[in-house]
Amino acid sequence: MRGLRFFLLMGAAVISLLLGAQAAHAADVVFEPGTDRAIRIDNLEVGSTMYTVTFDVQATAESVYGPFTGTYTFTQEADAAEARDAIIAALNTADALWIGESGNDFDGESFNVGFEGLVLLDVRFVNTARSVIEGDEWINLGLNTWTYNLDEKNYAIFSGGGGECTYSIAPTNLSFSAAGGDGQMTVDTQGGCDWTASSNAGWTTITSGNAGTGPGTVSYSVESNSGSDRTATIRAAGRNHTVHQSGCTYSITPGMRSFPTEGGTGSITVDTQEGCDWTASSNAGWAAITSGETGIGPGSVSYSVDPNTGAERAATILAAGENHTVDQAAIEGGGGGGDLDNGTFIAAASFAAGAAGSFFQTDVDVNNTDGDTVTYRFVWLPRGADNSSPLISQEFTLDAGESTRFENILAGVFALSEGVNGAVAVAADSEGLIVNSRTYNLPVVKVSGTFGQAIAGVPEEDLIEVNDIWRITFMSENADFRANLGCVNGRNESLRIFIDLYDPEGALLETKNMDLAPWSNKQINKIFDDYAPINGYADVRTTQADAAFWCYGSVLDNGSSDPTTVVPVKQ
Repeated sequence: MRGLRFFLLMGAAVISLLLGAQAAHAADVVFEPGTDRAIRIDNLEVGSTMYTVTFDVQATAESVYGPFTGTYTFTQEADAAEARDAIIAALNTADALWIGESGNDFDGESFNVGFEGLVLLDVRFVNTARSVIEGDEWINLGLNTWTYNLDEKNYAIFSGGGGECTYSIAPTNLSFSAAGGDGQMTVDTQGGCDWTASSNAGWTTITSGNAGTGPGTVSYSVESNSGSDRTATIRAAGRNHTVHQSGCTYSITPGMRSFPTEGGTGSITVDTQEGCDWTASSNAGWAAITSGETGIGPGSVSYSVDPNTGAERAATILAAGENHTVDQAAIEGGGGGGDLDNGTFIAAASFAAGAAGSFFQTDVDVNNTDGDTVTYRFVWLPRGADNSSPLISQEFTLDAGESTRFENILAGVFALSEGVNGAVAVAADSEGLIVNSRTYNLPVVKVSGTFGQAIAGVPEEDLIEVNDIWRITFMSENADFRANLGCVNGRNESLRIFIDLYDPEGALLETKNMDLAPWSNKQINKIFDDYAPINGYADVRTTQADAAFWCYGSVLDNGSSDPTTVVPVKQ
């Protein structure tokens, strides 16, 4: 047994011959109650002869004992090699008690083992593990301390146990910040006792000491934690070592910032623990992050805000999971919750293909009737869209009495590509502008086409209001003509318009609904198609308070796709 010292109390062993025995048995060692003395009797079979060897032994008070059993077989005329093999085989399968020399403490170094005066081999103790040697040949038995020298004759008593291994670790827990780090624990046990270590979490990795024999050390690393608090367990030598790690916390300053129409630059400070990673993103292209899209530990995010050509607007920059709000003022005259300043509405504008191979584009003419110079901007209102934050052009100026024309206004002023339809509004610093438009068919793009239709700009104060009824006539649907009806919403709020269709005799055919988003517009093509051929008319109206809108009729020649405008008349 490891760490045990035994004293031989009797100076001789009694060996009696048992004839005819074919098997061997080693009895257990049982200590007398209240004492540390025991009698051990081993039966050793040599050839056809069974020898009984009796040992009277006493152990020190700190000894730990277990059962000692086993079968030991020898040949009476054994040579050294045979005896060695027999002893090794017995040592690997048996339990026994280890005893020092008679009358002396066992020195843990070396003594002879023999039988009937024949010296077979030496038994030595190397780093608490026993090995058997003959000459220069070492055979590691992997067992505990055992052997003794008894007077002039030498015997071996075998041990498969040598006491239970006991284990402890220190410390039993460690705490880490969100940044992570390295940890270590020591394993305390007897020499020769094996142990392993493992972690139950991928973020806690053992870097050394996955396994060991005898006292040792387990080292591990803890990854950074960008989430909530967490716990892992490293089990070393059958004992639990708990790893606690706090999570990352984040805050940003400021929580919002306001910008003028011209835009500008801004920054956000991110406060968190070292090792905590974070990201930043914007939900709007006009508020773009210029640096600090990712970071680890405390840091900052920088961004730029583009000039605003429309209504008041807001964006959100999400930094380290926290919201930073970016507010930007509307351009002067850009609306943003109410009417356009001195707004004038052109209910239809195109830069797109139409039916029957047609292609339409719109020119706009502006005339200043004011006695002073007028500053104005154009507002693009795409068809069918929510135009709460519309695209607004650069500023233009027009001296008193002057007139100017914008050819293909959607491409020339707004830089739009082909395939767009909608309406155009004009916001000015005076009521003295007259605005008119011409939309016409080009058989081939940019080649002169038909004369087209004039759609006049309607000042905001002249728009159709609640309970008004306006009639659009000359709505023909037949082989020669097709009739379309369109409307534009003159308010920054949703609107429903009712369109009553009548036949030539004044009979109501049906009522259609047109729902418009803020500052939006739509056109119903071939609105009388279900009743063709017909020359009908339509009434437009709304029941919505504070409404303001305008509608028009557009009748096209099916042969040339040349359109003409039908202006509504109030009833």
